[in-house]
Amino acid sequence: MLRGEEALAAAQPSRLVPRQLSAGIGDFTGRAHEVGVLGELLRTAGAARAVVVCAIAGMGGVGKTTLAVHAAHELAEAFLDGQLQVNLRGIDAPLDPAEVLERFLRVLGVDGSSVPEGVEERAAMYRTRLAGKRMLILLDNAAGEQQVRPLLPGTPGCAVLITSRVRLAGLEGAHHLDLAVLEPDQALGLLAHVVGAERLALDPAAAAEIARLCGHLPLGIRIAGARLAAHPLWPLGRMARLLDDERRRLDELNVGDLGVRASLGLSYEGLATGARRLYRLLGTLTTPDFAGWAAAALLDAGHEQTDAHLAALVEARLLDDAGIDATGQPRYRFHDLVRLHAKERADEEEPPGAARAAVIRALATWLGLAEQADRRLPGRIFEPRRGDAPRRLPPPELTGGLLAEPLAWFSAERAALRAAVQQAAGLDLAGLCWELANAAVNFHDLSDHYDDWESATRTGLTTCERSGDRRGQAVMLRNLAQWSRFSPVNADAMALEEAHAALRPFRELGDLTGEVDALVLISGAHLALGDPAQAMEAGAEAGAKARAHGYALGQAEAGYLMGFCHRVLTQFEQAGEELERGMRLAAGAGLTHQLARLLALLGVVRREQGRYAEAQEHLAGGIALARQLGNRAGEINLQVNLGITHLASSDPRARQVLETSLSLARRGNSTFDEALSLRGLGELELREGRYDAARENTSAALAMWRDLGSPYQEAQSLKILGQVHAAAGRPQAAGAAWTNAVALFQKIGNEAETAAVTALLAKRPP
Repeated sequence: MLRGEEALAAAQPSRLVPRQLSAGIGDFTGRAHEVGVLGELLRTAGAARAVVVCAIAGMGGVGKTTLAVHAAHELAEAFLDGQLQVNLRGIDAPLDPAEVLERFLRVLGVDGSSVPEGVEERAAMYRTRLAGKRMLILLDNAAGEQQVRPLLPGTPGCAVLITSRVRLAGLEGAHHLDLAVLEPDQALGLLAHVVGAERLALDPAAAAEIARLCGHLPLGIRIAGARLAAHPLWPLGRMARLLDDERRRLDELNVGDLGVRASLGLSYEGLATGARRLYRLLGTLTTPDFAGWAAAALLDAGHEQTDAHLAALVEARLLDDAGIDATGQPRYRFHDLVRLHAKERADEEEPPGAARAAVIRALATWLGLAEQADRRLPGRIFEPRRGDAPRRLPPPELTGGLLAEPLAWFSAERAALRAAVQQAAGLDLAGLCWELANAAVNFHDLSDHYDDWESATRTGLTTCERSGDRRGQAVMLRNLAQWSRFSPVNADAMALEEAHAALRPFRELGDLTGEVDALVLISGAHLALGDPAQAMEAGAEAGAKARAHGYALGQAEAGYLMGFCHRVLTQFEQAGEELERGMRLAAGAGLTHQLARLLALLGVVRREQGRYAEAQEHLAGGIALARQLGNRAGEINLQVNLGITHLASSDPRARQVLETSLSLARRGNSTFDEALSLRGLGELELREGRYDAARENTSAALAMWRDLGSPYQEAQSLKILGQVHAAAGRPQAAGAAWTNAVALFQKIGNEAETAAVTALLAKRPP
């Protein structure tokens, strides 16, 4: 009998160890960190107390299957009893777990007639067959937890690797790996593997552009690379140019049976009706990211319903979580190729005019919130202006929370507002365009966002000129004149021209508030250009009209300029009276921004009168207000003047404060305050007998004042530079500097300084 059993055993073939893993990709690139994480987790299966489950989630085309197969091959030797693999077709036509279990049981040696009927019975037999074995099961493209659960082993030793477009958060005990697009260098590495490193080296800039236009998505890069490989004579720049056309990019990213559009289409078709419509409408927005309230405005639906649709889009990996913004709201963003697909769906599926109406609702909501946030800011340079553009607000309970900290809301929406202005311009919505640009100007001033300020204002102006919106043109010109004060080239001349251009339509429209604003800007430009007489004329007119109109902000601004004019003309008593009057008005009207500026200038005036204790008190008060406003530029300017006040009063803190203000000005790209700090340090070095350092600092300041076109400050620097030369024994150089200073002081009508420097010239040794 024993001899017979041995013979029977010898006659039966040995059971094959299942090795079902599909072929790995020879040009697998990057993902070293992810491969390491999966390897570390899955290798613990032999010693673990439970089945090790790793679930990889990510958008279509991001390389989930490629990563999983590569990692599984790397780990094959750790699972000597074999590897099982199945495509669960979750995003297309999900396989029934019962069908998958039948396949696995047959591979595990169960005769077809012995496979039970029900899924529970099959799962039980499957777990029995796997008990005590070391096997790796790769479940690719899972639809969800319900599809996967029956396919999990029941005892330790085995490991399961799952890929899915949705995050299987309900899978108990699973380790989750969310797969993002490739890093730029990894994307270039993948393109090099497909096309050839030598070919990429011929035009690395075009290669980087191809990777960028593919959104660093592995599927897109593979397709672009395959097309280049099929056309070996094409320069890389040709592929980059083809992809640069957004309208055709998805058409270009298609080769053989691979296509980004088809991959995204599977995810899209799997959505419910409401989520599909939100996806389409979101594709019409050009903002880089957005909060849920913007999505609700697009959909014209309630926030709970919209949040549910957003959650579905995130789960389907058609939308990315972009974190929590400064107001506590979740934000979302599209991958570039997904946004193009969504826009394409909107163009083809939305009724005529529906997408445009949805965008207008969203832009109107941004405007409504920006307007309300602007009114709540701690300081402003202009009063709010209202045109005819539509505006909307979310429900009051949501609006209140969003705008509890208006600066935080503006910070959260800064990039979105920039894009909203551009999109309104592209749709020829002039009213929305200029009102959105204008609603953020006080925020830009407080936060020193000068690039955003200029870009939005110029876009608004161009759009208003094209549409003939005179009020919008006037407001944009006024805002541009104010911005020009911070421009490093011909700033004051540009400001004067733009302010005059704004004044004309304001007068035509009978807009007295706008007229006062323009006159204030004209006054300031004349003052900076060295014409205090013209500045006082415009400032006096602005003040009179502001008082007649009851325009408190205009009165405060006009008072500041009148005080500045008197200070430039060394009429310190009159300057102090104007500034103190302006301070009382600003304090009474709650104009914190204007109060800080008035305090700063009054501090300078008191310093020049030799009333140093008062000067320090005013400047310290201005610093406190600037910090309260979050106005970094204003605080730096006040710090500079405090350092100069310390210098004038021989306070030993002068050097530390001036060196700190110089560093802050350079970090903040404030040329004006950098020049003030350098001149103050030059004067300090002069007092301490370090003439070379004094000349270097003062000369640097002088060059900056000349670039800025500020004759008063240039003359003051020449006066100090002459003193440096005289102290260092260079009378001829001193005479040249003082002669130039006298000419400038005479030009701006400053008789006191003209006399003072003339006296220095008279005392100069031959």
